[in-house]
Amino acid sequence: MEHFVDAHCHFNRAAFSDYTGAGRFICNAVTMEDWEPLAAVARADTRISVALGVHPWHIAGLHTGWTDALRRMLGENPHAAVGEIGLDATHDNPDAQCNAFIAQYLIAADMGRAAHIHCVRAWDKMLHLLKTLPRAPVIVAHRFSGNTHILRALCAMSDNIYFSYRDVSGPRTRDAVAETPLHRILVETDGFAPAPAAIARTISDIAQIRGMSAADMANIIYDNSLRVVNNGQIA
Repeated sequence: MEHFVDAHCHFNRAAFSDYTGAGRFICNAVTMEDWEPLAAVARADTRISVALGVHPWHIAGLHTGWTDALRRMLGENPHAAVGEIGLDATHDNPDAQCNAFIAQYLIAADMGRAAHIHCVRAWDKMLHLLKTLPRAPVIVAHRFSGNTHILRALCAMSDNIYFSYRDVSGPRTRDAVAETPLHRILVETDGFAPAPAAIARTISDIAQIRGMSAADMANIIYDNSLRVVNNGQIA
């Protein structure tokens, strides 16, 4: 594939060290310890964009002042987004997850950064929060697995919400792909290494669902992805 953007992945130095292709990657943090190494990688390699945040699985033990540290890191890295943040009902501490999500999402909205959201079995709560909180310039529903009801509700909220897909083989996901506005579709691997073939397969599957050529779909998704990389601005 000539060019593509993996809209959600994670960074592994060894896996990326030998990659010479034209792909671009949005690498998400999961812990505070990821922030500085990711920021350094993005400064050294323009193919890599980063999202800095704390994943809902890793919020236990966050020290006082961690949100100030996030603001400081984002201030020092003006192209960084906020992520991976969210809610996950398969893990404990729903109240703590919610508080951590709100704190990080508000920083994204205040600083004009994209918010990359992890949401598992918690879309009703997430919808309520997104309807009541100030709007971030871009919201990415990472590895979207909601049904078409959730999709429609999110689309009705704003034109700045994007839906990132990894595996579109399941019937519920295929139904969601069929209804997702073309200008809001992204693709991802959620992996730790460049995987152009996996991205190409997902694009081809989405194109088949939408009755389009893979080449046309790839171009649409690439343009969508660049808007996300640029925090909602036209590239």
